[in-house]
Amino acid sequence: MFLEFSIKDAIDIVLVATSSHSDAASDSYELLPRFNVIDSFDNHKKLPSHLSRLKSLAEENERVAITAAGWDPGLLSIVRAMAKISSGAENVNTFWGAGKSLGHTSLLMNIEGVKYAVQYTVPKDEFITLSKNKDAALSDADRHFRECFIVPEEWADREKIEYTVKNTEGYFKGYDISVNFITESEFLLKHNKDFHRGRVIATQIKDQKKTAFDLNLEIPSNAAFTARIMCSYINAIDYLQNHRLFGAYTPLDIPLSYLITESEYNSIV
Repeated sequence: MFLEFSIKDAIDIVLVATSSHSDAASDSYELLPRFNVIDSFDNHKKLPSHLSRLKSLAEENERVAITAAGWDPGLLSIVRAMAKISSGAENVNTFWGAGKSLGHTSLLMNIEGVKYAVQYTVPKDEFITLSKNKDAALSDADRHFRECFIVPEEWADREKIEYTVKNTEGYFKGYDISVNFITESEFLLKHNKDFHRGRVIATQIKDQKKTAFDLNLEIPSNAAFTARIMCSYINAIDYLQNHRLFGAYTPLDIPLSYLITESEYNSIV
């Protein structure tokens, strides 16, 4: 691990923003016995097991961990709960993009033979329309198309790269995907943006009356936005640690009042 543990007494909290596919979980597990931890782990399917292991480590060592402190999971997890409560809909659908996914892009960059890469998540318009007009049960794969642009090393096996991408569980397998190999100059010219978008839709139709929840999020910089959310949970760590509420939490578990000042609370409530 890159961090010298001899400095542990000088550090209250460590923010872990490494790749959820390869590093974030193991980094959090290694750090947590010595420090309070906030991570941006973003693999929805693996989150329950990650949270369970963090909980055990945190309680054993009297530490606090907050995981999935990003925009999804994280901020949009809270929004989905609001949508569920307010609309009464059976299903809540989240659409990501069109925009750059940091987690999926990081995964592509870790594939052997990839020099540069980016992955854009693109929502399918027909399913957005369906969700706005029906309480529709849709999978992530139903709702999205994944578009990959890759600059391979000169020696790289392109067929192997494409096979690896399309068969990576939890990220690409089962989705509609395009894998596009491009030149380095094209990549640097066209794919240097960090924007993303998110949308949460819940619709209930009962007695011919429609209740609709529809929230749009536009992010000019995915990395900066995620960092802002992670930093906002520092105050929550302080509260939980001071009250000896040791354990592991997601943003769904933490009152928003822990993240803001008293004056901000009074102006919002």
